Amino acid sequence: MKKRILFFLFLLTFLKGFSQFSLKKFKDGYALQNRDTVKCKIFSGLSVNPYEQVVIKYKDSKFEDATTYFAASIIRGYGFKEDTVMKEYRAFSRDKKGIINTKKEYIFGFIMAKGYFQLLEHTAEKVSRGGNAGGISFPASTRSVTQYYLFRPDNDSVFSVSSSGFLSSNIDEEMLKEIFKENVELVAGIKKKIKIQDLQQYVNEYNAWYEKKKNKEKSIQQ
Repeated sequence: MKKRILFFLFLLTFLKGFSQFSLKKFKDGYALQNRDTVKCKIFSGLSVNPYEQVVIKYKDSKFEDATTYFAASIIRGYGFKEDTVMKEYRAFSRDKKGIINTKKEYIFGFIMAKGYFQLLEHTAEKVSRGGNAGGISFPASTRSVTQYYLFRPDNDSVFSVSSSGFLSSNIDEEMLKEIFKENVELVAGIKKKIKIQDLQQYVNEYNAWYEKKKNKEKSIQQ
C-alpha cells in the first residue's frame, strides 16, 4: 500500500513537469502587476492570443505552474524579448456595443509608440455567419480586423483613431486633429489617407513636442 502511494505521488510530480505551454516558448520579460513591475517569464507561443491574455511563470522551473491572466485582472501590461526585439502590450478598456446597451471590454493592445500617448494596436478575428440569399449560399468566413487607439498612461483615457468607413484608410484623421490640436504645426501636416507609418510618426512627433513643452514650463517655474 505504501509503495502505491509513493508511486502515485511520484507520478503526480512527474506529470506536473509537463504543461500545454512549452518551456522553450517562455521568454524573459516583465509584467505590470498592480503598481509593481515584476520580472518574469512570458509565454510567446501561437496557442495564446496576446491581445486577450498573457501566460506567466514567475520562476524559471518546469515544476512551477504557469498562470494565465486576462486584461481585466491585476496585470496592467507586459513585455518580453523576442530575439532582440522587445514586444510590449498594455491593458485598456473600450466600449463594446451590444444589442441593448454598451459595455466595457478589457483587452491588451500592442504598443507601437510610447510617451505622453501610447499608440496601441489591437487585432481581432471577426466571424461572419453563412447564409442564403436569392438561392445563393454564402459560407461562413473569418477575417482579421485591426484597430488603433491612443492611450494616456497618466489617467488611463483611451481614444479610438480607427475609422469604420469601408473606403477609408482605417485611421480617422479628424479625430487625430482634435486630439493633437495643441500642436498646430503637427495638425497642419496631417494628411487625409493616413498609413500606419504616418500614424506612428504623428504620435512620436506629438510626444516629443509635449515633452519639450513640459520641460520648458518646468524651467520657467524654477
